[in-house]
Amino acid sequence: MRRGIVLFLLAAAFAVTACGGKSPEASGSGGKVTLELMHFQTIETISESSEVKGYHAMKDKFIAEHPDVTINESILQQIDYQTKIMALAAADEMPDIFFTKGSWVQNFYDNNLMADITGRIDIAQYRDGVFIPVTREGRIYGTPIQFIATSLIFYNEKMWKDIGFNEFPKTWDELITANERFRAKGIDTIALGNKDRWPYESCIISALGDRFTGSDWTQSIILNDGKAKFTDPDFITTLRYSQQMASLFNVNFNEINNSQADALYCTGRAASTIEGMWVIAYILTNGDPDVLENTKIAILPSVPGQKGAANATSGGAGWAQSASSRLTGAEFDAAVEYLKQSNGRDYSEFVMDDSGLLGPIDVPVKDRASLPQLSQFYLDFVGTLSLVPVYDIQMDGAVIDIMNSKLQELLGGTATPEDVGAAIQAEQDKL
Repeated sequence: MRRGIVLFLLAAAFAVTACGGKSPEASGSGGKVTLELMHFQTIETISESSEVKGYHAMKDKFIAEHPDVTINESILQQIDYQTKIMALAAADEMPDIFFTKGSWVQNFYDNNLMADITGRIDIAQYRDGVFIPVTREGRIYGTPIQFIATSLIFYNEKMWKDIGFNEFPKTWDELITANERFRAKGIDTIALGNKDRWPYESCIISALGDRFTGSDWTQSIILNDGKAKFTDPDFITTLRYSQQMASLFNVNFNEINNSQADALYCTGRAASTIEGMWVIAYILTNGDPDVLENTKIAILPSVPGQKGAANATSGGAGWAQSASSRLTGAEFDAAVEYLKQSNGRDYSEFVMDDSGLLGPIDVPVKDRASLPQLSQFYLDFVGTLSLVPVYDIQMDGAVIDIMNSKLQELLGGTATPEDVGAAIQAEQDKL
Protein backbone atom coordinates (compact mmCIF):
# COMPACT_ATOMS: atom_id res chain seq x y z
CA MET A 1 0.00 0.00 0.00
CA ARG A 2 1.29 3.45 -0.84
CA ARG A 3 2.78 5.23 2.20
CA GLY A 4 0.92 8.40 3.15
CA ILE A 5 -1.98 7.79 0.78
CA VAL A 6 -3.61 4.91 2.63
CA LEU A 7 -5.51 7.38 4.85
CA PHE A 8 -7.24 8.80 1.82
CA LEU A 9 -8.06 5.31 0.57
CA LEU A 10 -10.24 4.55 3.58
CA ALA A 11 -12.59 7.33 2.52
CA ALA A 12 -12.19 6.89 -1.19
CA ALA A 13 -11.87 3.21 -2.07
CA PHE A 14 -15.37 3.10 -3.51
CA ALA A 15 -14.27 5.50 -6.22
CA VAL A 16 -11.74 3.25 -7.96
CA THR A 17 -13.00 2.24 -11.39
CA ALA A 18 -11.60 0.85 -14.60
CA CYS A 19 -10.39 4.25 -15.80
CA GLY A 20 -7.31 4.01 -13.57
CA GLY A 21 -4.34 2.20 -15.02
CA LYS A 22 -4.00 0.98 -18.58
CA SER A 23 -4.29 -2.55 -19.81
CA PRO A 24 -1.36 -3.97 -21.82
CA GLU A 25 -3.29 -3.95 -25.07
CA ALA A 26 -3.93 -0.21 -24.71
CA SER A 27 -0.27 0.71 -24.94
CA GLY A 28 1.33 2.11 -28.09
CA SER A 29 1.69 -0.32 -31.00
CA GLY A 30 2.19 0.16 -34.70
CA GLY A 31 2.92 3.87 -34.23
CA LYS A 32 -0.32 4.42 -32.29
CA VAL A 33 -0.39 5.72 -28.73
CA THR A 34 -3.33 5.73 -26.32
CA LEU A 35 -3.29 7.89 -23.20
CA GLU A 36 -5.70 7.88 -20.28
CA LEU A 37 -6.49 11.46 -19.17
CA MET A 38 -8.36 12.40 -16.01
CA HIS A 39 -9.23 15.97 -14.95
CA PHE A 40 -12.00 18.18 -13.52
CA GLN A 41 -12.50 20.79 -16.25
CA THR A 42 -16.16 19.91 -16.71
CA ILE A 43 -18.03 20.76 -19.91
CA GLU A 44 -20.94 22.14 -17.86
CA THR A 45 -18.77 25.03 -16.64
CA ILE A 46 -17.16 25.88 -19.97
CA SER A 47 -19.28 29.01 -20.48
CA GLU A 48 -18.42 30.27 -17.01
CA SER A 49 -14.66 29.70 -16.93
CA SER A 50 -11.95 30.86 -19.31
CA GLU A 51 -9.65 28.23 -17.80
CA VAL A 52 -12.06 25.40 -18.62
CA LYS A 53 -12.75 26.80 -22.07
CA GLY A 54 -9.03 27.21 -22.73
CA TYR A 55 -8.14 23.74 -21.50
CA HIS A 56 -10.63 22.06 -23.81
CA ALA A 57 -9.54 24.23 -26.73
CA MET A 58 -5.91 23.18 -26.21
CA LYS A 59 -6.88 19.53 -25.77
CA ASP A 60 -8.88 19.55 -29.01
CA LYS A 61 -6.00 21.27 -30.80
CA PHE A 62 -3.56 18.62 -29.58
CA ILE A 63 -5.84 15.80 -30.74
CA ALA A 64 -6.24 17.40 -34.17
CA GLU A 65 -2.48 17.82 -34.56
CA HIS A 66 -1.59 14.32 -33.28
CA PRO A 67 -3.75 11.79 -35.17
CA ASP A 68 -1.60 8.91 -33.91
CA VAL A 69 -2.45 9.73 -30.29
CA THR A 70 -5.78 8.66 -28.82
CA ILE A 71 -6.93 10.44 -25.64
CA ASN A 72 -9.35 8.51 -23.45
CA GLU A 73 -10.83 11.24 -21.29
CA SER A 74 -12.44 10.95 -17.86
CA ILE A 75 -13.93 14.16 -16.41
CA LEU A 76 -15.21 14.51 -12.85
CA GLN A 77 -16.46 17.30 -10.64
CA GLN A 78 -13.50 18.67 -8.67
CA ILE A 79 -14.64 17.30 -5.30
CA ASP A 80 -15.17 13.85 -6.86
CA TYR A 81 -11.87 14.08 -8.71
CA GLN A 82 -9.99 14.63 -5.46
CA THR A 83 -11.56 11.55 -3.90
CA LYS A 84 -10.97 9.35 -6.90
CA ILE A 85 -7.38 10.34 -7.65
CA MET A 86 -6.41 9.51 -4.07
CA ALA A 87 -8.01 6.09 -4.37
CA LEU A 88 -6.21 5.46 -7.65
CA ALA A 89 -2.94 6.63 -6.11
CA ALA A 90 -3.35 4.24 -3.19
CA ALA A 91 -4.02 1.38 -5.61
CA ASP A 92 -1.09 2.40 -7.86
CA GLU A 93 -3.46 2.79 -10.82
CA MET A 94 -2.85 6.38 -11.83
CA PRO A 95 -4.07 7.64 -15.21
CA ASP A 96 -1.39 8.51 -17.75
CA ILE A 97 -2.07 12.24 -17.38
CA PHE A 98 -3.73 13.75 -14.31
CA PHE A 99 -4.16 16.96 -12.33
CA THR A 100 -1.99 17.30 -9.21
CA LYS A 101 -2.61 19.64 -6.30
CA GLY A 102 0.44 21.20 -4.70
CA SER A 103 -0.38 19.73 -1.29
CA TRP A 104 -0.36 16.21 -2.79
CA VAL A 105 3.02 16.45 -4.48
CA GLN A 106 5.08 15.17 -1.55
CA ASN A 107 2.97 12.01 -1.20
CA PHE A 108 2.98 11.42 -4.93
CA TYR A 109 6.73 12.03 -5.05
CA ASP A 110 7.44 9.73 -2.09
CA ASN A 111 5.50 6.96 -3.82
CA ASN A 112 6.98 7.50 -7.30
CA LEU A 113 3.67 8.24 -8.99
CA MET A 114 4.74 11.22 -11.15
CA ALA A 115 7.09 11.15 -14.13
CA ASP A 116 10.24 13.26 -13.93
CA ILE A 117 9.95 15.76 -16.81
CA THR A 118 13.08 17.77 -15.98
CA GLY A 119 14.72 19.05 -19.16
CA ARG A 120 11.63 18.36 -21.23
CA ILE A 121 9.96 21.67 -20.34
CA ASP A 122 11.40 25.10 -21.11
CA ILE A 123 10.82 26.58 -17.65
CA ALA A 124 12.49 29.87 -18.64
CA GLN A 125 9.38 30.97 -20.56
CA TYR A 126 7.13 30.53 -17.50
CA ARG A 127 6.45 32.95 -14.68
CA ASP A 128 8.89 32.91 -11.78
CA GLY A 129 8.03 30.44 -9.06
CA VAL A 130 5.23 28.54 -10.80
CA PHE A 131 7.17 25.25 -10.72
CA ILE A 132 7.94 25.43 -6.99
CA PRO A 133 4.95 23.27 -5.91
CA VAL A 134 5.94 20.46 -8.32
CA THR A 135 9.71 20.55 -7.78
CA ARG A 136 11.47 18.08 -5.49
CA GLU A 137 15.25 17.87 -5.06
CA GLY A 138 15.73 20.00 -8.15
CA ARG A 139 13.58 17.76 -10.38
CA ILE A 140 10.27 18.79 -12.00
CA TYR A 141 7.16 16.60 -11.87
CA GLY A 142 4.43 18.61 -13.55
CA THR A 143 3.46 21.72 -15.48
CA PRO A 144 1.37 24.51 -13.87
CA ILE A 145 -2.16 24.79 -15.23
CA GLN A 146 -2.91 28.21 -13.75
CA PHE A 147 -1.52 31.35 -12.15
CA ILE A 148 -4.02 32.65 -9.67
CA ALA A 149 -4.88 35.06 -6.92
CA THR A 150 -7.19 33.02 -4.69
CA SER A 151 -8.33 35.75 -2.30
CA LEU A 152 -9.98 38.69 -4.07
CA ILE A 153 -13.01 40.63 -2.89
CA PHE A 154 -15.46 41.38 -5.68
CA TYR A 155 -17.76 44.10 -4.37
CA ASN A 156 -20.65 46.17 -5.66
CA GLU A 157 -19.33 49.73 -5.42
CA LYS A 158 -22.81 51.25 -5.57
CA MET A 159 -24.09 49.13 -2.68
CA TRP A 160 -21.13 50.12 -0.52
CA LYS A 161 -21.55 53.80 -1.37
CA ASP A 162 -25.18 53.51 -0.31
CA ILE A 163 -24.05 52.70 3.25
CA GLY A 164 -21.38 55.39 3.33
CA PHE A 165 -18.25 53.70 1.96
CA ASN A 166 -16.72 55.01 -1.27
CA GLU A 167 -14.54 51.90 -1.49
CA PHE A 168 -14.13 48.58 0.25
CA PRO A 169 -13.00 49.10 3.88
CA LYS A 170 -9.26 49.42 4.47
CA THR A 171 -9.41 48.44 8.16
CA TRP A 172 -11.09 45.65 10.09
CA ASP A 173 -13.10 48.04 12.26
CA GLU A 174 -14.53 49.69 9.13
CA LEU A 175 -15.54 46.27 7.81
CA ILE A 176 -17.41 45.47 11.02
CA THR A 177 -19.17 48.85 10.88
CA ALA A 178 -20.18 48.20 7.27
CA ASN A 179 -21.57 44.81 8.26
CA GLU A 180 -23.82 46.42 10.86
CA ARG A 181 -25.19 48.79 8.24
CA PHE A 182 -25.81 46.05 5.70
CA ARG A 183 -27.50 43.86 8.31
CA ALA A 184 -29.83 46.71 9.13
CA LYS A 185 -30.85 46.75 5.45
CA GLY A 186 -31.26 42.95 5.29
CA ILE A 187 -28.28 42.51 2.95
CA ASP A 188 -25.47 39.97 3.33
CA THR A 189 -22.11 41.73 3.51
CA ILE A 190 -20.08 38.86 2.03
CA ALA A 191 -21.40 35.80 0.17
CA LEU A 192 -19.64 32.55 1.08
CA GLY A 193 -20.35 28.97 0.03
CA ASN A 194 -18.28 26.65 2.23
CA LYS A 195 -20.22 23.41 1.76
CA ASP A 196 -17.23 21.78 0.05
CA ARG A 197 -14.99 22.99 2.92
CA TRP A 198 -12.14 24.41 0.83
CA PRO A 199 -13.45 27.94 0.00
CA TYR A 200 -12.89 29.56 3.41
CA GLU A 201 -9.43 28.05 3.78
CA SER A 202 -8.26 28.67 0.22
CA CYS A 203 -9.95 32.01 -0.48
CA ILE A 204 -9.92 33.68 2.92
CA ILE A 205 -7.78 32.25 5.72
CA SER A 206 -4.73 31.79 3.47
CA ALA A 207 -4.70 35.58 3.09
CA LEU A 208 -6.09 36.47 6.53
CA GLY A 209 -3.49 34.25 8.19
CA ASP A 210 -0.67 36.18 6.53
CA ARG A 211 -2.06 39.39 8.01
CA PHE A 212 -1.42 38.06 11.53
CA THR A 213 1.47 35.59 11.16
CA GLY A 214 3.52 37.01 8.30
CA SER A 215 4.97 34.85 5.53
CA ASP A 216 7.92 33.45 7.51
CA TRP A 217 5.47 31.56 9.70
CA THR A 218 3.74 30.08 6.66
CA GLN A 219 7.03 28.99 5.10
CA SER A 220 8.04 27.33 8.37
CA ILE A 221 4.80 25.35 8.38
CA ILE A 222 5.34 24.32 4.74
CA LEU A 223 8.91 23.20 5.51
CA ASN A 224 7.77 21.60 8.79
CA ASP A 225 10.97 22.78 10.43
CA GLY A 226 9.39 22.93 13.89
CA LYS A 227 9.75 26.69 14.28
CA ALA A 228 6.08 27.51 13.65
CA LYS A 229 2.98 25.77 14.96
CA PHE A 230 -0.76 26.06 14.42
CA THR A 231 -1.05 26.59 18.17
CA ASP A 232 1.04 29.79 18.01
CA PRO A 233 -0.79 32.89 19.34
CA ASP A 234 -0.79 34.65 15.96
CA PHE A 235 -2.55 31.77 14.24
CA ILE A 236 -5.02 31.40 17.11
CA THR A 237 -5.78 35.11 16.65
CA THR A 238 -6.41 34.40 12.95
CA LEU A 239 -8.94 31.77 14.02
CA ARG A 240 -10.64 34.21 16.40
CA TYR A 241 -11.02 36.75 13.62
CA SER A 242 -12.36 33.96 11.43
CA GLN A 243 -15.10 33.41 13.99
CA GLN A 244 -15.91 37.11 13.77
CA MET A 245 -16.06 36.89 9.99
CA ALA A 246 -18.85 34.33 10.21
CA SER A 247 -21.24 37.16 11.10
CA LEU A 248 -20.45 38.81 7.76
CA PHE A 249 -21.62 35.84 5.69
CA ASN A 250 -25.01 34.59 4.54
CA VAL A 251 -26.52 32.41 7.28
CA ASN A 252 -26.38 29.24 5.15
CA PHE A 253 -22.71 29.61 4.19
CA ASN A 254 -21.85 26.07 5.33
CA GLU A 255 -24.77 24.60 3.36
CA ILE A 256 -24.16 26.02 -0.15
CA ASN A 257 -21.19 25.79 -2.51
CA ASN A 258 -19.10 28.63 -3.87
CA SER A 259 -21.05 28.90 -7.14
CA GLN A 260 -24.28 29.33 -5.22
CA ALA A 261 -22.62 32.03 -3.13
CA ASP A 262 -21.40 33.79 -6.26
CA ALA A 263 -24.99 33.74 -7.51
CA LEU A 264 -26.04 35.67 -4.40
CA TYR A 265 -23.59 38.38 -5.33
CA CYS A 266 -24.44 38.35 -9.04
CA THR A 267 -28.12 38.93 -8.28
CA GLY A 268 -27.56 41.74 -5.79
CA ARG A 269 -28.47 39.77 -2.68
CA ALA A 270 -24.96 40.18 -1.23
CA ALA A 271 -22.72 43.24 -1.34
CA SER A 272 -19.56 41.25 -2.07
CA THR A 273 -18.05 37.81 -2.52
CA ILE A 274 -14.54 36.55 -1.76
CA GLU A 275 -13.24 34.25 -4.49
CA GLY A 276 -10.26 33.56 -6.70
CA MET A 277 -9.72 35.22 -10.05
CA TRP A 278 -11.52 32.30 -11.70
CA VAL A 279 -14.86 33.84 -10.71
CA ILE A 280 -14.40 36.72 -13.16
CA ALA A 281 -15.78 34.67 -16.04
CA TYR A 282 -18.74 33.61 -13.87
CA ILE A 283 -19.58 37.20 -12.97
CA LEU A 284 -19.26 38.31 -16.59
CA THR A 285 -21.68 35.56 -17.62
CA ASN A 286 -24.16 35.66 -14.74
CA GLY A 287 -24.00 39.10 -13.18
CA ASP A 288 -27.06 41.34 -13.39
CA PRO A 289 -26.24 44.40 -15.54
CA ASP A 290 -26.26 46.71 -12.53
CA VAL A 291 -23.98 44.37 -10.58
CA LEU A 292 -21.59 43.94 -13.49
CA GLU A 293 -21.38 47.69 -14.08
CA ASN A 294 -20.52 48.38 -10.44
CA THR A 295 -18.19 45.47 -9.61
CA LYS A 296 -14.77 46.43 -8.30
CA ILE A 297 -11.97 44.36 -6.72
CA ALA A 298 -10.24 44.68 -3.33
CA ILE A 299 -8.38 42.53 -0.81
CA LEU A 300 -8.89 41.88 2.89
CA PRO A 301 -8.49 44.95 5.12
CA SER A 302 -5.64 45.52 7.53
CA VAL A 303 -5.85 44.07 11.05
CA PRO A 304 -4.49 45.20 14.43
CA GLY A 305 -0.87 44.20 14.92
CA GLN A 306 -0.49 43.21 11.29
CA LYS A 307 2.77 41.42 10.36
CA GLY A 308 2.10 40.65 6.70
CA ALA A 309 2.43 43.16 3.88
CA ALA A 310 -0.50 45.51 3.33
CA ASN A 311 -0.79 44.52 -0.35
CA ALA A 312 -0.50 40.77 0.24
CA THR A 313 -3.09 38.22 -0.75
CA SER A 314 -2.89 34.50 -1.40
CA GLY A 315 -2.04 33.18 -4.84
CA GLY A 316 0.57 31.90 -7.26
CA ALA A 317 0.82 28.54 -8.94
CA GLY A 318 -1.83 26.12 -7.78
CA TRP A 319 -2.80 22.98 -9.63
CA ALA A 320 -0.43 21.28 -12.05
CA GLN A 321 -0.71 18.52 -14.61
CA SER A 322 1.49 15.46 -14.28
CA ALA A 323 2.28 12.30 -16.21
CA SER A 324 2.40 8.82 -14.74
CA SER A 325 5.82 7.48 -13.78
CA ARG A 326 4.93 4.23 -15.53
CA LEU A 327 5.07 5.80 -18.99
CA THR A 328 8.02 5.07 -21.23
CA GLY A 329 9.01 5.53 -24.87
CA ALA A 330 6.42 6.94 -27.26
CA GLU A 331 3.74 7.13 -24.57
CA PHE A 332 5.97 9.24 -22.33
CA ASP A 333 6.92 11.49 -25.23
CA ALA A 334 3.26 12.00 -26.18
CA ALA A 335 2.27 12.72 -22.58
CA VAL A 336 5.01 15.33 -22.17
CA GLU A 337 3.98 16.99 -25.42
CA TYR A 338 0.39 17.10 -24.17
CA LEU A 339 1.51 18.72 -20.91
CA LYS A 340 3.39 21.41 -22.82
CA GLN A 341 0.65 22.16 -25.31
CA SER A 342 -2.37 22.05 -23.01
CA ASN A 343 -0.98 24.53 -20.46
CA GLY A 344 1.71 26.45 -22.35
CA ARG A 345 1.93 29.69 -24.28
CA ASP A 346 -1.14 29.07 -26.46
CA TYR A 347 -3.21 28.37 -23.36
CA SER A 348 -1.95 31.52 -21.62
CA GLU A 349 -2.79 33.58 -24.69
CA PHE A 350 -6.26 32.02 -24.85
CA VAL A 351 -7.28 32.89 -21.27
CA MET A 352 -5.80 36.38 -21.62
CA ASP A 353 -7.68 37.09 -24.84
CA ASP A 354 -10.89 35.50 -23.56
CA SER A 355 -11.28 37.39 -20.28
CA GLY A 356 -7.98 39.02 -19.34
CA LEU A 357 -6.83 36.25 -17.00
CA LEU A 358 -3.17 35.57 -16.32
CA GLY A 359 -1.85 32.17 -17.35
CA PRO A 360 1.31 30.26 -16.36
CA ILE A 361 3.27 32.15 -19.04
CA ASP A 362 3.37 35.94 -19.12
CA VAL A 363 1.87 37.02 -22.44
CA PRO A 364 0.97 40.51 -23.70
CA VAL A 365 -2.57 41.82 -23.90
CA LYS A 366 -3.33 41.86 -27.62
CA ASP A 367 -6.38 44.11 -27.49
CA ARG A 368 -6.96 45.53 -24.04
CA ALA A 369 -9.86 47.73 -25.15
CA SER A 370 -11.79 44.65 -26.28
CA LEU A 371 -11.71 43.11 -22.80
CA PRO A 372 -14.65 43.61 -20.42
CA GLN A 373 -14.31 46.45 -17.92
CA LEU A 374 -13.95 43.99 -15.03
CA SER A 375 -11.10 42.16 -16.77
CA GLN A 376 -9.27 45.40 -17.41
CA PHE A 377 -9.70 46.39 -13.75
CA TYR A 378 -8.34 42.99 -12.67
CA LEU A 379 -5.23 43.33 -14.85
CA ASP A 380 -4.45 46.69 -13.29
CA PHE A 381 -5.24 45.56 -9.76
CA VAL A 382 -3.33 42.27 -9.71
CA GLY A 383 -0.17 44.10 -10.70
CA THR A 384 -0.27 45.95 -7.36
CA LEU A 385 -0.39 42.79 -5.25
CA SER A 386 2.19 40.68 -3.45
CA LEU A 387 1.20 37.00 -3.55
CA VAL A 388 1.72 34.76 -0.52
CA PRO A 389 1.27 30.94 -0.38
CA VAL A 390 -2.17 29.37 -0.58
CA TYR A 391 -2.45 26.94 2.31
CA ASP A 392 -4.03 24.07 0.39
CA ILE A 393 -1.50 24.33 -2.42
CA GLN A 394 1.71 24.11 -0.42
CA MET A 395 0.83 22.60 2.96
CA ASP A 396 0.51 18.86 3.38
CA GLY A 397 -2.72 17.33 2.10
CA ALA A 398 -3.54 15.47 5.32
CA VAL A 399 -3.08 18.68 7.32
CA ILE A 400 -5.36 20.54 4.90
CA ASP A 401 -8.08 17.90 5.23
CA ILE A 402 -8.14 18.40 9.00
CA MET A 403 -7.94 22.18 8.61
CA ASN A 404 -10.88 22.34 6.21
CA SER A 405 -13.09 20.22 8.46
CA LYS A 406 -12.17 22.09 11.62
CA LEU A 407 -12.60 25.50 9.99
CA GLN A 408 -16.11 24.52 8.99
CA GLU A 409 -16.80 23.64 12.63
CA LEU A 410 -15.19 26.87 13.83
CA LEU A 411 -17.31 29.03 11.53
CA GLY A 412 -20.40 27.08 12.52
CA GLY A 413 -19.75 27.75 16.19
CA THR A 414 -19.09 24.16 17.27
CA ALA A 415 -15.33 24.43 17.87
CA THR A 416 -13.05 26.92 19.62
CA PRO A 417 -9.95 28.51 18.05
CA GLU A 418 -7.74 26.68 20.55
CA ASP A 419 -9.29 23.30 19.77
CA VAL A 420 -9.01 23.90 16.03
CA GLY A 421 -5.36 24.96 16.25
CA ALA A 422 -4.53 21.94 18.39
CA ALA A 423 -6.27 19.52 16.01
CA ILE A 424 -4.43 20.88 12.97
CA GLN A 425 -1.10 20.84 14.79
CA ALA A 426 -1.66 17.23 15.86
CA GLU A 427 -1.87 16.28 12.18
CA GLN A 428 1.19 18.40 11.38
CA ASP A 429 3.12 16.56 14.08
CA LYS A 430 2.52 13.27 12.26
CA LEU A 431 4.46 14.40 9.18
